[in-house]
Amino acid sequence: MKEQTKQTGIRVLIAIGIVGASALLSTAFTDPHSQWFMDLAKPAFMPPDMVFGIVWAVVYAWTALSIFWAIQGKSYAILWGYGLTLVLTSLWNFAFFYLHNPGAGTLILVAVLACGAWTARQAFARDTKAGIALLPLVFWSAFALVLNYAIYMSN
Repeated sequence: MKEQTKQTGIRVLIAIGIVGASALLSTAFTDPHSQWFMDLAKPAFMPPDMVFGIVWAVVYAWTALSIFWAIQGKSYAILWGYGLTLVLTSLWNFAFFYLHNPGAGTLILVAVLACGAWTARQAFARDTKAGIALLPLVFWSAFALVLNYAIYMSN
């Protein structure tokens, strides 16, 4: 029982650590109030600014749960997929907001979507709950890709 509690604690720390690191890194490069971003032409389907923070909080929470369930009693090898997906997500923030490059952002989001979908498939194979919990990240990445591409084409 004590060993099981220890393993659960380790999985919680891994899940929160990976997701938290990505969230912090992404936030470091994001400035939706910059003059550059404010001056961009944006599509009509662009959500209000406040929606992004709410959605990302939910996406990150579900992603952490997905990681927790995916590594339960199994190899930690799947963490590469989660890690790469989240690193690419942070790289998008760097390319889009810091470098002011929506074109690079579009290409990175293609990679985020592909990696996220691959990781979700691997998670489903391990634990159905883990796969389902990663779907918000996949769906939000798909929406972000469409939105980013629209911004790129309009500017």
